[in-house]
Amino acid sequence: MVTLVRGLFVAQLRLERRDGQIHVVLRDAPKNTAPKPLPANPPGRIDTQPKPPPVLGVDAAQLQRMQAAIAQVLDRHVGSRKVLKHLGYLEHVLRRQGSRCFMSLPVEVLKPALHQLNSVMGPQPSRGLTELHACLVVTVVDRDVEVDDDDANGRLSVFAVGDKVQVCEVSHSDFVNADQPWPLVAEPAMADNAAQ
Repeated sequence: MVTLVRGLFVAQLRLERRDGQIHVVLRDAPKNTAPKPLPANPPGRIDTQPKPPPVLGVDAAQLQRMQAAIAQVLDRHVGSRKVLKHLGYLEHVLRRQGSRCFMSLPVEVLKPALHQLNSVMGPQPSRGLTELHACLVVTVVDRDVEVDDDDANGRLSVFAVGDKVQVCEVSHSDFVNADQPWPLVAEPAMADNAAQ
């Protein structure tokens, strides 16, 4: 029985067409030859396939440290990936693409991820977080090119400015607390009309 099962793994598959249908046919392997397992790295042989160069000088050990560090930070709290969306996405893409993600992700994603990473790094970050921070800083500085006002091409607004207004919702009590320091001052025109 064992030899029968072993023979199935050694047999070669062949596709044949019969009467307009395709059939899979097992062909017996030659009796004298048995499949030889290939050694992973034969002694005295140099690997002829070049490894791809590391992106930003990040080797496999650094990449593994960065992936582990960002996962550890985001695993601290249950909802951290929902709150820190850019950092969560960076973790996902870093796990899938490796260090190539620094070149494939747009700067508009990397900048907020860098700000979010700065907010969670703490006073003594781990080596992996420090390496991730360095890669983000280098990538953002290299790829972040300011758009000149002359290149507006007839657009009404230039959105590549640093002084954008960000609006967020607050509770009613926060609004009341923020409104209290402002003294209620009547406008001069209203005061003149009330005096008459």
